[in-house]
Amino acid sequence: MNAPLSAATEQDPHRRRFSPLREWKALLDLVLGQSRDRTVVRQLRHQGPLRLQRLFWPEGPDWPHAYLLHPPGGLAPGDHLDIAVTVEANAGALLTTPSANRIYRSDAQGHAQTQCTVLKTAPGATLEWLPQETIVFDAARSRQTLSLHCDKDSTAFVWDMQILGRSGSNAPFIRGESRQNLRVFSGDSLCLSERVRITGEGQLPRAKWGLNGKSCYGSWLLHPEQAVSESTRKQWLASVREALGSYTDGATLQWSATEVDGLLVGRALCTDSETLKQFMEAAWQHLRPLYAQREACPPRIWAT
Repeated sequence: MNAPLSAATEQDPHRRRFSPLREWKALLDLVLGQSRDRTVVRQLRHQGPLRLQRLFWPEGPDWPHAYLLHPPGGLAPGDHLDIAVTVEANAGALLTTPSANRIYRSDAQGHAQTQCTVLKTAPGATLEWLPQETIVFDAARSRQTLSLHCDKDSTAFVWDMQILGRSGSNAPFIRGESRQNLRVFSGDSLCLSERVRITGEGQLPRAKWGLNGKSCYGSWLLHPEQAVSESTRKQWLASVREALGSYTDGATLQWSATEVDGLLVGRALCTDSETLKQFMEAAWQHLRPLYAQREACPPRIWAT
């Protein structure tokens, strides 16, 4: 197997240079592997305020839940987080965060806040990347990059939830900028590449062709292993569409689910974060028995 892929080595098209006094870097490089039918930490390297809190075992020794912890609770101007997670052959793991990530408002100089995440799965591995939501404060300058590198014979379920502004505090996202870059590789093939740029001052947050006035949006994607046939993928897609049918409400929530180059992809626009989280969790709970052959087991931290 190749050496773990560090997020710091990924090319980030949004990254910009800061003066040394403004930049605060944090790094987490985690490798999980199988040892005697148990998934264990093979390698853990960290720098700055970014940690693996611990592993929990609610589903048995072969499928731990890992909590990634960022003690500051959010990104201030000039902060840069690099996260790299590798799951080795035949291992399985669920990774989440204890709380929402926050991207605070920028400063007068316009320094950005950057997070680069690189996920990698080896043959026979299964990775579930289920972080809690990211709240982008008004006047923030957010830069987020997610790269997923899957072996064709591995499985990954990944979601992302973005909350623009803080409606509960009467602080909507009316200034600033949020950029996201997503790339998904299956083997050596790039099968999905997306870039999103949202500005508080632009038309996209309010236009019907954009977010349609909804401040919360998210997406989930499933990379099934190569052995899953096209007909099976279509059955999975039809079943998850039916299971999510009760969430059809154009006023509060708009969503879609489709297949893109072998990936199953769901997207949602929502007026509030709780409904969005319930929708995303419902999609995961329905699909998990199909791709992982085990019932959904929500991390305990989600209920606290």
